Amino acid sequence: MEGSAGSGQGGVEMYTLSTTDNFGKVTAFYKANLKNVKNNFVQGSGEQGMAMFSIGENAAVTVNIISDGKQGATIQVAKKTK
Repeated sequence: MEGSAGSGQGGVEMYTLSTTDNFGKVTAFYKANLKNVKNNFVQGSGEQGMAMFSIGENAAVTVNIISDGKQGATIQVAKKTK
């Protein structure tokens, strides 16, 4: 998905992914592989929880991970554009 703030203020690109891997495994992957994380929030472990990672200046990229309540997780990646 792509959107804009209007008046040339920039926009956002958003991607949604899903996996059958549990929340704990997905969160560990992103913790190990993301660079320049400015803020992070992780609540829960194993199969239940939610996490957010902000990357770059002014949270140019955010990664949100949410357990699906079963055995998988949904990952949302949002990137600010000019």
